[in-house]
Amino acid sequence: MRVVPALCFTILALSTAVNEQATRADQNADAWAALAKVGHTIIMRHSLDEPGTGDPPGYRFGDCSTQRQLIPEGRAKAARVAQEFAKRYIRIGEVLSSEWCRVRDTAQIVWCATNRKGAANA
Repeated sequence: MRVVPALCFTILALSTAVNEQATRADQNADAWAALAKVGHTIIMRHSLDEPGTGDPPGYRFGDCSTQRQLIPEGRAKAARVAQEFAKRYIRIGEVLSSEWCRVRDTAQIVWCATNRKGAANA
């Protein structure tokens, strides 16, 4: 799978648009059409979480109570992203995420992904 920088920017912009307001996603028809083709990589940030940056001192992977969590609005926005992908029949292959709970939760909501490889713990 190859990542095309311009496409990644488009995908990130698309994800932002979907996260901001799912109904505006139709304005990104070219990006959605590109995603419908095989061989693209989607890079997405987790949905809205608790205020702040980083995690509290002493956080632990595998213990969500020690990390910042998705807020209800973030869960709702992730669900809207999932609806947009489903509505367009965008097929997703492998999903990789970090071990942070808010990232795993976003992947679970959007793509029903349970693969926790810790591929991007940055």
